Amino acid sequence: MMKYFLQIGLLLTGLVCSAFAQDYPSRPVKVIVTYPPGGGADVTARIVGQRLSELWKQPVLIENKPGGGGNVGADFVYHAQADGYTLLLVSASQVGNAALLEKTTFDLVNDFAPIGLVSSSPIVIAVNNRVKANTFKEFIALLKSEAGKMDYASCGIATTHHFAMELLKYQTGTKAQHIPYKCASAVNDLLGNQLDVIAVTLPPALPFIQQGKMRALAVTSAKRSPNATSIPTVSESGMAELKDYAVENYYGLVAHAGTSKALMKKLEADVKAVSLDPVIQNKLAGAGLDTFYKTPEQTLSLLSSDIDFYKKMSKIANIKQE
Repeated sequence: MMKYFLQIGLLLTGLVCSAFAQDYPSRPVKVIVTYPPGGGADVTARIVGQRLSELWKQPVLIENKPGGGGNVGADFVYHAQADGYTLLLVSASQVGNAALLEKTTFDLVNDFAPIGLVSSSPIVIAVNNRVKANTFKEFIALLKSEAGKMDYASCGIATTHHFAMELLKYQTGTKAQHIPYKCASAVNDLLGNQLDVIAVTLPPALPFIQQGKMRALAVTSAKRSPNATSIPTVSESGMAELKDYAVENYYGLVAHAGTSKALMKKLEADVKAVSLDPVIQNKLAGAGLDTFYKTPEQTLSLLSSDIDFYKKMSKIANIKQE
């Protein structure tokens, strides 16, 4: 008899969850962005959020909660109700920062449920026009000949850009001192001859690359960016040690791990439909972002493998969160 009532209880619970998912959302949904307005994460959230708002007929509110390398915003979502009304815009840089922390209130892999990845912001390695390197291979040769005398700027400590350059140094046996910057400031200082090398998000650098004011040597992604097809990838440099090199700077949505399976299925289906919408893809591309879609399973696999990668690289390069 107890088994019978247990089965009935489970059935009723499933029906309630299913009905809840069908009615979702019945009020505004928050998307927490863990970085300030204007960056790739924020732009992705606002473009995707606007389309979800139209689809759901409810406001999708973008709330920026920067700090702690993305961990302030993630902690907020972790402590929110697992009802689908507070989602997290996760990024590769946030994964890198999470990998450095020995103690957090949450586990980025186990305490959140992936909905899907929807865009990426290419990382470009560019040099001042005074630097005597016209190709990426020539740049590596210059790094070797300079023996640690060159500096490079990235978009901050423990960002994807920082890890991308440290992996490059590790695989090529080269040395260069890291200078943490904000992306736009690094671009301006390169133009002002205060920097020689930068590893930054492509969008703020692309106009100056196209105008010939700086020289793009490579992007760190596995494939060329559709927004800058003339810039080769690092792996296309012809160097054997870099043939498998790839560091991606991606953005996607996750929910609280306690969210019901029925609601997760709805979220996954709706976000997939929005991310594959040609209108949304054009808007993202217009903002300098590459578009794609990765399933929850692919997203979980990537987050897990990247945390392992960032932990390994942080020890090799002695990267510590400030």
